[in-house]
Amino acid sequence: MNHKRDSLWTYYYELGEVLKQGEYCKGLQHKQWNYFYEDGECKAVASYDNGAGTYTEYFYKGGVKMSGPVSKNVSNGIWSYYYDTGTLKAKGYEVDGVKNGRWEYYYENDSLASRGNYVHGAKEGQWHFYFANGVPSSEGLMSEGLRDGYWKLYNENGSLKAEANLLNGTGSYKEYHDNNKLKIDGFIKEDKNHGHWDYFYDDGTLEGKADFEEGEGDYVGYYQSGELKMKGVIKDGEHVGTWALFDKDGSVIGYYELLPFNSKSEEVSKIEVSTTDNIPLPVLSSDSIVSHKMPLYKMRNKVRYNPFVPKSGESKGVI
Repeated sequence: MNHKRDSLWTYYYELGEVLKQGEYCKGLQHKQWNYFYEDGECKAVASYDNGAGTYTEYFYKGGVKMSGPVSKNVSNGIWSYYYDTGTLKAKGYEVDGVKNGRWEYYYENDSLASRGNYVHGAKEGQWHFYFANGVPSSEGLMSEGLRDGYWKLYNENGSLKAEANLLNGTGSYKEYHDNNKLKIDGFIKEDKNHGHWDYFYDDGTLEGKADFEEGEGDYVGYYQSGELKMKGVIKDGEHVGTWALFDKDGSVIGYYELLPFNSKSEEVSKIEVSTTDNIPLPVLSSDSIVSHKMPLYKMRNKVRYNPFVPKSGESKGVI
C-alpha cells in the first residue's frame, strides 16, 4: 500500500491556528509552502520541486531573517542571515542542516566581523576576527571548535593587545598595557578562565588576583599602594552578584551590583552605600559625586568609582 502523502496539507498549532500549508507530491513537498506565526502573520515562504527548493523566513512583521536552499526539510547550500534592519549578518555553506565550509559574519554597519571555515558544525582552521572599523581584533587556528596554537589579539589601533598559546582551547594567556608592561597573566582551559590569574597596573604593581574554575572565580582588587580595594565574583567575563568596595583603611565604602535593564544593549548598575556621615565615596571625576545619604544609586553604562573593573575582554581572556 502506498502511504506517501499527496495533494494539499495543512498543519496546525495546538490551539488550532494554521502552522504551515502546502502540497505534497509522492511524499515530497512540492510547489509553494506558507508558514505562519500563531497570530496568522506570515513567517516564511518556500518553493519546492519534488522536495528541493528555497526557503525564506521573515522577522515578525518585518523583513527577511534568513534565506537559502533546502532539500528534504534541511538546509543544503549557501545560506544568508540578516539583522532586523535588513543588513547581512552571516553567510556560508550548510550541508544537511549543519555549517560546513567557509562562513563570514558582519556587523550591522556592513563591515566584516569574522571569517573562517566550519567542518561538521565546528570551527576549523584559520579564523580572523575584526573590529567594526575593519581593524583585525584577533586571529589564530581553530580545531574542533576550540582555539588551538598561537593566538594574537589586537587593540583598535592595530597594536598587540594580548597573546595566547593554546592546545585544544587550553594554555597560557598574557595581556599588555599600552606601555607593553604585563597587564594580565592567566591560564585558559577549554576557552574559559581557569586557575590563578594576576592583574597588574601599568607600573607593574599588583592590581588584582582571582582563582577560576570553569570561567568563574573570586576576584580581589587592590589600590596601587597595596591596600584592599574590592571583592567580588567574575563569571564568564562579567561581574556577578554583589561586589564590596573598601576604603584604604579597610572599612567598607559600599557595594556594587550589575542589574538587568529593559533595553536592547544597556545595563544598569547600582551602588548601595553606608549611611554613616562623612564617608567619602570613590568617584571617577569631580562632577560625578554621589551623595552618601542615598541608600541606593542607579546608573547606566558607566561606574562612578575608580576601582579596577575587568572588561569582558580582560577577565575572560579575550579569545
